[in-house]
Amino acid sequence: MINSNDYVYSLQALRFWLQDMTRRLHSRANLDPDEEELMLQVELCYEDVWQAYASTYDPSTNMVPPDLLQRSAWVQSPEWPEALQELRPEDKCDTDKAKRLLQLPFERIEPCLPELLTWLQDPNWPVAGVIAEPLAALGEKLTPALRQALKMARQDNDSWWVSNLILNLINRLPATSVEALRTELSFWILSEDQELGVQVIQLLLRHKLGDQQNLRRWAQIKIDAYAEYIAELQDALKEEEEEEEEEEGNQR
Repeated sequence: MINSNDYVYSLQALRFWLQDMTRRLHSRANLDPDEEELMLQVELCYEDVWQAYASTYDPSTNMVPPDLLQRSAWVQSPEWPEALQELRPEDKCDTDKAKRLLQLPFERIEPCLPELLTWLQDPNWPVAGVIAEPLAALGEKLTPALRQALKMARQDNDSWWVSNLILNLINRLPATSVEALRTELSFWILSEDQELGVQVIQLLLRHKLGDQQNLRRWAQIKIDAYAEYIAELQDALKEEEEEEEEEEGNQR
């Protein structure tokens, strides 16, 4: 387990490495494709973490306070109001409580929204079916709750939940709201879930958010990855067809 001090030193080292790599890239120095992809990966991770602590950076020491790097502080969801406990869905089939809750004024249900978004972890759940449209209708008001949900999904490495949030809610938001979620969304560009990475790239490119040049590079990386998958599938199909033709020939 890496301790906080080591983590801070590592963060600083990444910053210096990125600065050097950026100078090489901009000066058209030799940078092979694998090295460039690694640079893009590190840059995304670094910017994601650094943004959270940049305001505490001390130029005199060139450091940020180690005690700020506590993962447990990343997500602080509001408590479900005591007065609304009777409308708190108890399971994935508790659609009646969910419907009644979302009929209340926004000011009353706002603290409930981060938890309510957890019912979109699987779009096949009955509760998900009744809350998706009312939540989407909240528009920009939903942005803070979505930020909390994306942080929770990141901690749980729940790419399926993020994909559902994008498809059902985030895709409907204006650029200003998506910009507020950009840091949490960008993390998933590196996800093992290739489809989710493509979703995020499409979303950010459509709204012209973030480093567009890097996003275009990532888009090309995804295209190349899918091209490999397609080629492998085509080879598999071709082999199967050849085996079937060989069997038919033997039977004759």
